[in-house]
Amino acid sequence: YSFMVDTTPPLTPTLVSPEASQNGVRTLTTFKWEGSRLAKYYQFQYDTSSDFSSPDYDVANLTKPYLKLPAPLSPNLYFWRVRAGDPYGNWSNWSRTNAVDVLPPVLKDGGFEETNGSWSEYSTHGWSIISDSGLPLATHSGYYLAWLGGGNYETSTITQPNVTLNYVRYLHFWYVTGSSDYCGYDYAYVYLNNTEVDRIPLCKPYSKNAWVHHVVDLRFDTRRTVSLPFKVVTDGSLSSSFFVDDVVFTDSTDIPANISPANM
Repeated sequence: YSFMVDTTPPLTPTLVSPEASQNGVRTLTTFKWEGSRLAKYYQFQYDTSSDFSSPDYDVANLTKPYLKLPAPLSPNLYFWRVRAGDPYGNWSNWSRTNAVDVLPPVLKDGGFEETNGSWSEYSTHGWSIISDSGLPLATHSGYYLAWLGGGNYETSTITQPNVTLNYVRYLHFWYVTGSSDYCGYDYAYVYLNNTEVDRIPLCKPYSKNAWVHHVVDLRFDTRRTVSLPFKVVTDGSLSSSFFVDDVVFTDSTDIPANISPANM
């Protein structure tokens, strides 16, 4: 009888994303690397220390060349690496280490929960816009939302100043509309400073009675500091309402993973 002992490990994986050259990201849930020939498993680690002496996250039974976390990583500088294993217990060398800086959120209190003055409000009729009481619908998440419009000859705005748009491209928010009006009269607007970047018609054919995820591409100019107003203007009949919740800037069109629609 004879047998052979396999002591040859798979090739060392090559990291794909996030790249080491990135200056920073706003949201990070997915890591990817190139698959290694003959590999059955991958071991993945990330840590806030480059020596990985006690990894914050360590998993050794991955069968695909990627990892998707259940929630985005908190702002910090992270280091990550991968190695490949075969069915016979051989492991490759660790890949090179990539560093990625997860930046803090661009927007303060995008879910309107903190009521800390991050948003300013204006209503022609003096109504409270960001509220948790007397609401005609459940919030998208949490307890508060912003209710703009809701009456005739009403102009409503909520504005957050000094929003620095570094390393983001997309504005996400969830909205519900309610209107009995004809189209062409009442609208909801989104601005960066005084530039209109989005317009949503408030009229009966376009009414949305469930929360809608909406994305605005800000590709034309993002590396600057701006104010972010949401504005609704209604005319003198058949009033319209615009409800908005969970406003967030990201660098991807993917639905932000940290938004939990608890009340849908």
